[in-house]
Amino acid sequence: WSTTSIAALLSTNVTISGTIIPQYSITASKTGYMSNTTVFPAPIEEGTVYSLSIASDAPPVITSFTPSNNTYKKTPTVSFSATVTDDNLQKVELYINGALKGTSENSPSGPYTFTTTFGTNGFVSDGNFSWYMKAYDTGGLTTTSGTRFVVVDTTAPIVGIPSEPSQQYYPTTQYSSSVPFEGTVTDYTSGISGVQGIFVKGSETRYATLQLAQQNNAFTSTWSGSYPLSSLPEGTYSAYINATDNAGNKGTRYVRDIIIDKTPPRDIAYLPTTPPHGGVAKNWYFNTGVTFTEEHMTLAPGAACELTGFPTTYTGTITGTSPNFTCAIQAGTQYAQLPEGVAYYIVQLRDLAQNIAYSQQRIVTVDYSSPTLS
Repeated sequence: WSTTSIAALLSTNVTISGTIIPQYSITASKTGYMSNTTVFPAPIEEGTVYSLSIASDAPPVITSFTPSNNTYKKTPTVSFSATVTDDNLQKVELYINGALKGTSENSPSGPYTFTTTFGTNGFVSDGNFSWYMKAYDTGGLTTTSGTRFVVVDTTAPIVGIPSEPSQQYYPTTQYSSSVPFEGTVTDYTSGISGVQGIFVKGSETRYATLQLAQQNNAFTSTWSGSYPLSSLPEGTYSAYINATDNAGNKGTRYVRDIIIDKTPPRDIAYLPTTPPHGGVAKNWYFNTGVTFTEEHMTLAPGAACELTGFPTTYTGTITGTSPNFTCAIQAGTQYAQLPEGVAYYIVQLRDLAQNIAYSQQRIVTVDYSSPTLS
């Protein structure tokens, strides 16, 4: 009997001719390859076409992996891909954290993609996951790729700030200094990549890069920094802290309003008073006061109206609404009577940003003693 040569082929058809010996069988083999891959038992029949397939003993090759090793993902759905090459590929499998999560069978060589949504199918939504692929050929040879890792982090960082006032004012005297910030930021999965200060006034946004320092806790970092006031025009800014983790999630937290006020109170005018400028006060007290204009002079602690020029400084009462205010002051009390004599006094105004303005100086003669006859 005779056959067709298959020395250079991996599969062929073989036609048997000649004298048939019933006890003969056919076994396909090739040097350097896996033998006994196709067997036809006796008896062999003359004129029958037998298809022989010889599988290579070279295992499948797996290359071109995505995502890259130690990649961060901020969405729960991740596609795992690789290119698998083999002349007689049987199937390809995906394993995540050691568990079989995807199988593709009877497919040719080429790219293979498996898509997994974390948070389903028994997976937590966030975490560090290992993955690899395994390929099989029809000859029973297998290849397992190296283990790679992907970090899935769908959660934004948590920004912590110390307890601070809801508003903070900065005056002319501090305008060359900086706005300080400090606090903590926490991310339990991918870690923090950066912290940024954001200042918003209407459609205007300004940014400040803040310094990040790692604490002993691997998940929490401290941050601190400042923003130069000289670059902020006068006005009210809403300050936020924006933290970004390595997966690209952003956590933002409002800190406080920052009011840049470079202008002291203005349009200061005395109220009609008794006595007038240069007049005589005939009691142990007298009343005075001013009207003025100021956008940042609420009734909160920090703003003040004071009368100076006497041994005692007298604090007035501020009334009104922004921007028009009145300060009324009584100089002298029953327990701290004004000393007799000539006094030069002024009204000092201090807004919430600690900008100070002064009224014009006035003169009053305090004389409440009766004449002495001799």
